[in-house]
Amino acid sequence: ERSRDSSMQVRQDARYLRNETDAKTKWDQHDNNVRLSDRIEDIRKWKEILEETLANLDKEIACLSFAKDTTEEKLQALEVPLDVANDNLTTRDGRRSIDLVNDEANRELKKEVEVIEACKAQLQERSAQQFEQLCRLQEARQEVLRDIQDKNVALGIDVDQYNLTECSPNISYKPDPCRVAPGSTTLQNWEDFSRYNKDRAE
Repeated sequence: ERSRDSSMQVRQDARYLRNETDAKTKWDQHDNNVRLSDRIEDIRKWKEILEETLANLDKEIACLSFAKDTTEEKLQALEVPLDVANDNLTTRDGRRSIDLVNDEANRELKKEVEVIEACKAQLQERSAQQFEQLCRLQEARQEVLRDIQDKNVALGIDVDQYNLTECSPNISYKPDPCRVAPGSTTLQNWEDFSRYNKDRAE
């Protein structure tokens, strides 16, 4: 009789423990799914923001490339008038004695050379600035693109985790499941990095 009571008590304790464990597992899974759902929404939101930023970057790069090409064409177009003005000055300076004069035409040619050279210098400076800006934009584009790719990977992992249940196949006990893997980043750092990429691109 005593063995039966003891056996019944063990069964009752086991049933109680099983029910408690089952309830705790379901609540923990619910809490984790809510957190994962929130994280998936955050990732999707940031992914959309970064994709919009990437599209804006692509437009800006295209516009700036066109402007740089136009600037370089204008710079190239100034070569002919400069060569003509310099040839005229050289021809005039090649005159001898009485034919060598410093008249209004000579002064205007020198002014024209100065104006063309000043325009060339400004266009060269503008072209250099455009090139530097293009380099910065390309670098920002690469960072945004890399961040989007990271978001896609994170989204895939989180969706897979969201779909897991205690009945999912190929799951097993993992020692120390709460450990933080080396190289992991905090949620705040992750958001700051995305915000920095977005701000830098703008």
